Amino acid sequence: MSGGALWEHSRHWLNLRPVYATGAWILDNLPVQVGYGITRVATELVGRLSPSQRAGIESNLRTALAHLNPGIAPGELDRRVRRTTRRVFANRGAWFADLSVMAGHRQLDGIFRFRTRGCWDALRKTRESGRGAILASAHLGNWFGGGVIVARYGMPLRSVMYRNHAGDAMDRRVAKRGNVRQTYIDGNPLSMVEIVGALRKG
Repeated sequence: MSGGALWEHSRHWLNLRPVYATGAWILDNLPVQVGYGITRVATELVGRLSPSQRAGIESNLRTALAHLNPGIAPGELDRRVRRTTRRVFANRGAWFADLSVMAGHRQLDGIFRFRTRGCWDALRKTRESGRGAILASAHLGNWFGGGVIVARYGMPLRSVMYRNHAGDAMDRRVAKRGNVRQTYIDGNPLSMVEIVGALRKG
């Protein structure tokens, strides 16, 4: 495994296979609302017990929010940074919970509401032309939501992604269940060659 910022970010003390496995078991076996509630509490604790990650997120947010809100009062900036940092950690917990549920044995239609927006007709026409299409996701992990939706509509999909170091087994289960093919690039200096190869495979 090559080094780099992505791997350093992934070396959080909770990003371990046993932790992922425990969380996945809870979300697959306890009532859904209980599992998500436990995840929200755990996420709040993670935010409080991860000072280095919290400081990094706050620093990035402070820069971004100050740029987007010129003239903002220092006190208001501090409040927005703290509030948004909590939302970042909460979103990470929601990501873990959704991925765990989708990797498990529950019927997804009773838990998730799959909504589709945007220009699906253009996507279908592009696919029918034989050229294929590239769907760019805004954040790592979104493939298992949007990707599964596209596959459910009968469109073959291949996800080109970095490996989730602790949750790769869950990723594979979701991909198999959702009929999503995967190509991992893992920070390889020749990753562009792998990406082009994956696109040609379809």
